[in-house]
Amino acid sequence: MNEPKILTIQLSTDALNWELALQIMEDCRQACEPSSYRTTANAIFVRPDLVRDDACVVIALPGISSADVPPSTEQPQALVLRGRPDGRGTACLELRSGQVLLETYTLGLAEPGSQYRVLYLFEDGCFLDVIPATEALQEERGYMK
Repeated sequence: MNEPKILTIQLSTDALNWELALQIMEDCRQACEPSSYRTTANAIFVRPDLVRDDACVVIALPGISSADVPPSTEQPQALVLRGRPDGRGTACLELRSGQVLLETYTLGLAEPGSQYRVLYLFEDGCFLDVIPATEALQEERGYMK
C-alpha cells in the first residue's frame, strides 16, 4: 500500500500574516540558529483557503535559500539524537529528506487521516508542506515520545 505523499505549496507573501512572519524571522535571526515556532493556521495565513483552526509549525530559515532545502514527497522518518550528559536523547522527525530536524513534540497530535502543516520561511520564499498524518507517522511519533 502506498503512503500518501507530502504536498508542497509555494506561497506568495500576500498569503501570510506578514507581520507575524517578520517577527518570527527576526526572532530567529537574533537566536542565530534556525528555529521552529508553533502557531495556528488562522494566525499565520490570510489566504482564505489556508485559514483553519488547526496548528501550523513555522520553520524560520533566514539566510538559507529554498533551493538548498528542496521539498520531498516522502513521509518524515523519526530518529533519536543522543547528546545529553545523561545519555538520553531528543526525538526528532527528519523533514525534507533529512535536511530539517524537528522535535517530535512540536507537531502536536493529529488524528490519522488529518494533516500537519509546516510552513518554511526561507530567505527567498515561503513554502507550505502539507504532511498527511498517517498511522505510521503517528506510531513513530508515539514511540519516540
